[in-house]
Amino acid sequence: MRIAIIVILLSTTLSSIAQKKKNVVVGDPSAIAYEQGKSFYDKGKYTDAIPYFAEAIKANATYADALYYLGLCHRYDGQNVKAIEQFEALIKINPNYWAWFYYEMGIAFTELKQFDKSIEAFDEFLKRYPHDAAKVIYHHQAQYKLNYSKQQ
Repeated sequence: MRIAIIVILLSTTLSSIAQKKKNVVVGDPSAIAYEQGKSFYDKGKYTDAIPYFAEAIKANATYADALYYLGLCHRYDGQNVKAIEQFEALIKINPNYWAWFYYEMGIAFTELKQFDKSIEAFDEFLKRYPHDAAKVIYHHQAQYKLNYSKQQ
């Protein structure tokens, strides 16, 4: 009897997991594209990830994670103007998204020699990024980059 109950519970659980997985694959093209892009991103293949994140955004224009990673991919691929476009779109959707994108946006503006805008981005990063001891190095780096931009 116990074995029969365990088998029934396992089959019900596995069935519901499979159904959830099926719904993601079948029902949400933005999630599928995002996952494919994230797979390339995690391997450091930023150029390969770009079309997938762009596809996810095309399917869902308010997909904050896809905007974030598309911006990062463009930044790491040296396409700073495109990176800034994605980060600015992210600000419109969710300015309180993970603060790291302000840091990356500041770097992109610095590389484009748009120092006034880089100052704004680094200021936002410093205000929003967590102030715990494990992350203090990033505050120092941002402060250094902010000072550099102010001197230009």
